[in-house]
Amino acid sequence: MSVKKIIPGPAVWPIIGTNWTFYPIIGKGYDQDRLHEVFLSKFREYGPVIKEVHKKQAIVSIYNPEDIFKVLYSSQKDPTRLSHYALLHFRRSRPDLFASGGLVPSQGEEWHRLRMNFQPPLMASQLKKTFGTFEKISEEFVEYLGELSQKSIDGTVPNIVYSLHDWALENICSLVFDSRLDNFSTKRKKICYDMVEAGETLLSALKIVEVTTNWKYYETKAYRQMATTELYFYNFAKTYVEKTRKAIGDGLIKNPAEHSLIAYYLSSPNMDVRDIITTASDLLVAGHLTTAYATAFVLYTLGINETKQEILYNQLCKDIPDVNDPVKAEDMSSTKKYIYLRACYKEALRLNAVTLGTGRVLSTDMVLGNYLVEKGTVILTQNQVASTLDEYVDNAKEFKPERWLKSSYPNKMLPQSLPWLVLPFGFGTRVCLGKNISPLQTQILIAKIIRRYRVVSISPKKLRLKTILINVPDEPINIQFIPRENV
Repeated sequence: MSVKKIIPGPAVWPIIGTNWTFYPIIGKGYDQDRLHEVFLSKFREYGPVIKEVHKKQAIVSIYNPEDIFKVLYSSQKDPTRLSHYALLHFRRSRPDLFASGGLVPSQGEEWHRLRMNFQPPLMASQLKKTFGTFEKISEEFVEYLGELSQKSIDGTVPNIVYSLHDWALENICSLVFDSRLDNFSTKRKKICYDMVEAGETLLSALKIVEVTTNWKYYETKAYRQMATTELYFYNFAKTYVEKTRKAIGDGLIKNPAEHSLIAYYLSSPNMDVRDIITTASDLLVAGHLTTAYATAFVLYTLGINETKQEILYNQLCKDIPDVNDPVKAEDMSSTKKYIYLRACYKEALRLNAVTLGTGRVLSTDMVLGNYLVEKGTVILTQNQVASTLDEYVDNAKEFKPERWLKSSYPNKMLPQSLPWLVLPFGFGTRVCLGKNISPLQTQILIAKIIRRYRVVSISPKKLRLKTILINVPDEPINIQFIPRENV
């Protein structure tokens, strides 16, 4: 079959490129708050390879897992993406605070240097020493959930996401700063609410400045919101970094590498303290928001799939014989325990993804879906849409954790395409710093909750997502917690 050069997609208009499709009347009125629905519609109209033009930049969306594999695997050495220009612009404008663009918007040598400096303590093998902290926080949170559920007649905790924000904040602050915010008091401290609100405002603002250019010429509302909330998290992190640096200097922290992430970084050679503050701030934002929403999606999905939840419960009774037993690090990383739990986690995030997909810039010409895509083209892997299509996944709308178990297949091997469809934290050297942290925290908590409670998703009846850079539920998720017998 001959390679084609003309890639399907909307007509390209002068100046505005293909952005006209989002306009009402002259366009298709696409909803920018539901980008996954937009890209599903485009897939149905144009197929698995779609070319668009935004800000004079060619952008190609791909859906086929074979193409996703080809792009991500080939870009491992130099994983460039064109995004977060406004954030980079702001950080470059404040050299008094920022030594670099930080891991999120940086590219090339600067990004490689930062990655090499900040990745080591977040490797899976290094997280065992913080496992006990995650376990303890989850145990406290389950008790806190019990208190919350008792406030209603039927054990329903309204808007579970907000409670999960509290849990996620405690986790990430303990890891990064070796500090707790509130210890799950029934009356939360104002800083907890402020931090969640600031995080959501920051992500919403980043999404707007990502698709606009007027912030380059004057300070738009979205740019101002981005700058204000960015400084809020920066200053929060700075306070702890300065306190920790003083403690190390005074000899109060004997082994910085075992204390906290920022203590580890502060004790490392050739680290600019401004980069440490920036990375701590980025981890704080992404670490609590993404984990809270991912956990909410897993709970919701289990709450509408009682049969699968009971299978998980029965497996957990084997993995945790006594409900009061702690979840152990060696068991969580075992290939023989918590297998179905990990499968439920992956399957829930396949059906309700936290992110749309991954962006890359092609470093060479490449054939994708029988179309020639030129070097320099921005590629968007549409994982969220593709992972719920029957074209790529059998019975794609069904919650079936068994599809992630090798034992479910005659050859004891997962379908090669499946892992490339579900990449909530990206892939390769540009994978999210929290790739090993977030799943671990969620799975510990889910294990403890399901071992003690039967969860029922009261509302919504059908979960819809909206995009604020990451995906969030468009209405409150209300979960009923029913204590299990003999607990």
